[in-house]
Amino acid sequence: MGAKRFLLGVACAAILARVESSSTFVNKTAPVVAEYPDELLFSFDADADSSLVAQLNSKAINKTTTEERFAEPISSWFGNFVRKLYSKTTDSAGLFESVFAWLVSTLHLRSWALMGRAPSDLANFLKLPKGDALFESWELSLLERYIKLLPGGRETKTSRLLDVLLEHYGSEAELVSVLITYATYNFDLKARRLLEAYISKSLDAKKSYEGVVDSFGIDAKLALALFKLTRSFLNSNNLNALLKALLKALYAKWRVAGVPSLETSKDESFFVSTELLLLEDYVNSLRSEEKTKTTLLDLVIDHFGGEDKFEQVLLSCVFSDVRLKTADALLEALLTKRQRAGNPLMKILKDENFVFSRELALLDRYVSFRPKELTKMTLLDAVIGSLDSSGGEAELAPVVFKFAPAYNKFVPARTLLLDLLRKCIADKERMEDVLALFKIKELGGGIFDHRRMTWLRKLKDIYEEESEVKNTKTLSQLLREEFAGEEGKLAIMAMKAANDVKADQLQAKTVLRDLFETEKNSPGYLERVLSQEKFAADDTAQIRTTCDSYLEGKWQVK
Repeated sequence: MGAKRFLLGVACAAILARVESSSTFVNKTAPVVAEYPDELLFSFDADADSSLVAQLNSKAINKTTTEERFAEPISSWFGNFVRKLYSKTTDSAGLFESVFAWLVSTLHLRSWALMGRAPSDLANFLKLPKGDALFESWELSLLERYIKLLPGGRETKTSRLLDVLLEHYGSEAELVSVLITYATYNFDLKARRLLEAYISKSLDAKKSYEGVVDSFGIDAKLALALFKLTRSFLNSNNLNALLKALLKALYAKWRVAGVPSLETSKDESFFVSTELLLLEDYVNSLRSEEKTKTTLLDLVIDHFGGEDKFEQVLLSCVFSDVRLKTADALLEALLTKRQRAGNPLMKILKDENFVFSRELALLDRYVSFRPKELTKMTLLDAVIGSLDSSGGEAELAPVVFKFAPAYNKFVPARTLLLDLLRKCIADKERMEDVLALFKIKELGGGIFDHRRMTWLRKLKDIYEEESEVKNTKTLSQLLREEFAGEEGKLAIMAMKAANDVKADQLQAKTVLRDLFETEKNSPGYLERVLSQEKFAADDTAQIRTTCDSYLEGKWQVK
């Protein structure tokens, strides 16, 4: 039965081709029907037992009106049959069905070619899809097969296909958008050839590249696709040259109208996006042609909706190595811009806000971007380099030690504090010099603040671990040396801290115990230090009472 159907189909194709050759494509006297019935006029069922004649008398034909049948040429009956069969068997794995579809459709296409049918006639009949679906459709494949049957070289055939598609879309802008997008995001040489033919054809029609851009009005999304396409290794040399010239013309228009809004995420992924490369390429093109004040930083800030939002992204995201180069360059440009606008760090240097400021955080992020194998820049180096002052570490250290411990969770503050310590270690300074650098005496009783004392203890431990200059003194001894000549003041502060739940009570009591031990070994010592300046009577009385209790064994450090 299958062989009979095959031979019957071949015979039918030959007969209808003969009939078609003696008739016109459309009856000029009959009304033209723009649309064919949704239900195909001629279906093929390989499993049915009906004959081809019975198929012709199917309900699909009977549903059409007499006027429609009169207007519709005989060839379309067979064409619908071929269309139905071809679409059905294109997705079929059956060898017989595929061969049969190819043979029947080829006979039909050759009959059209012999009669000089225009490719647009076939395109109208096939109802080509639009959008990305066009290049993946069997309709376009069938149209290409037909054009290959016509005389002419490859360029002629490409031009014919382009003309048909232009007529099919009715809009250059819509077709070019599809060509650029599909060629960019698919490994499709056909779309590239059509795009090359379109640009060449437009230029042959005495259009400038700017005119070509105007004809299909490239928006940001299409411009991005065009930029990506210029970087494709599948392009011919001629297409590459045309695309780059077209992109240059687009940039010229952006210069006047401004860069359109880029439809991309406004987070860390932007730093590895093609959108950023597009903006960078645009800025480079401006620099190569004319002096311009427009920078990549300006465009990126505009994209994020302002400098504040851009900074938030820089500070909140975690960058991988591939992002560092671009992010580093942008951050450096941002810091330079802020520096020129008025040094923000100097304005808050003496302020508590300094240690948790965005400026410090930006500098810390900038340092983290620097390749460690190429530079040994620390946050301390970056901060000092940003200050309009010659004070250096001596000016910076007291501010940092005063406020940083209170913001222990703010990483840049901790980093800066440790950088200051390691700078002292590198300079082979003693631990006593470190305390002097931090000017802890100026903190008064605040030195016994629990958070500061915790940090002071941590700095001492790091110093002992990393320094070649060994320190054998306890923290209490270091504090007493720092307050040499003002031991009475230290005693009063320690006494108050020992009774303050917010202070490091244990460390305060340890300092008092050491003072009392000195009194034990050198009677009169306590009176001597308390007479260094006038203290409140209640404070001195409390210290004397506590010292007596210690000497009697009634007061202990615990």
